[in-house]
Amino acid sequence: MLPHTRTACPHKIGQLIAHGLLLAIMTAIATGLLAAPDESAGARPEVPVIRQQVADILSQPEYQDQYPQWLQGLLGQAWEWLAKLLERIPFGEAVRGLYATWPVVYWAIVGLLALAIAALLYHIFITIRGAFGHPGRPRRAKRPSPLPLTSPAALRRQARQLASHGDFAGALRKLYESCLRYLDQRGYLHYHPATTNGEYLQQVDGHPELTVHLQPITRAMDRLCYAHIGLGHATYEHLDTLAQQLWQEVEK
Repeated sequence: MLPHTRTACPHKIGQLIAHGLLLAIMTAIATGLLAAPDESAGARPEVPVIRQQVADILSQPEYQDQYPQWLQGLLGQAWEWLAKLLERIPFGEAVRGLYATWPVVYWAIVGLLALAIAALLYHIFITIRGAFGHPGRPRRAKRPSPLPLTSPAALRRQARQLASHGDFAGALRKLYESCLRYLDQRGYLHYHPATTNGEYLQQVDGHPELTVHLQPITRAMDRLCYAHIGLGHATYEHLDTLAQQLWQEVEK
């Protein structure tokens, strides 16, 4: 065992010496590369020279502000007003921090807010314009209620013609309408197709001398329209007599 150990030690020592020499050579090469002077460094001007060159370029007229003095003053006042406003609102510090950190995002948000305000003002303008009409275009008149244009006397004549041909249902409708329009002309009620028969009776409730004649005609109309109960010649003649008495009572 001893002869083997003695031959191994010089071999390991030789390897260590070889590795050390190799490491020393690589360190020297790296140090030489790092210490080599940069050829371009000598051509680069110093920092004060660069600053002076930039200042000279910016001092030229084409790089100066071309805005008039009054506009610069107005922009300055607007900026001061905006700064004071930001100091009053709770998130003013956040807005200033956003402007200092990301000015592009800040102005993008300002642009979107300006567009939103412009859209709101345009909507208000369109709404007001539609409410008051177009200035160069006459407003359309409202359509009148679909009221018949025939007179009570003409309706009475139509009722007699229908009754002479045996159409007592159509004759009763014309007779009833003639009575309502006649009372409307004399101011006892307000005639409108949307008004119910019961509402007509309520309007003349304060005139029993009229209700006693109008109520039987109204009930006959209800039976005809809702219960589809027809009427004969005798019944229609009785209702026509009541209508005639109603007219005579109004003329008193």
